[in-house]
Amino acid sequence: MRPYVVSLTLPNLEVLWSTEVDPATCFGIHPTVDGLALISHGELEIARVALSGEVLWSAGGADIFSEGLTVTDTEVHVGDFNHDRYVFDVETGRQI
Repeated sequence: MRPYVVSLTLPNLEVLWSTEVDPATCFGIHPTVDGLALISHGELEIARVALSGEVLWSAGGADIFSEGLTVTDTEVHVGDFNHDRYVFDVETGRQI
């Protein structure tokens, strides 16, 4: 796994953009409910990425985000290695 999100064209698979979203690893990418951005589930950071590749916000926690991540229309829910739960505002990244 790599700490980047990459956008490719179809069907040629040409790279449109590549953005580093975490210092270590990116476990997964989740679309926002409105489809206007992506939420990156990184090992150390959760990030909101515009469809242009710009990181709009990034937020960390006390430990590795090893638990599942869920995106609602207003919140991002994720857990860390210590089973602590975090809720981030989907628009601002502010911890709720």
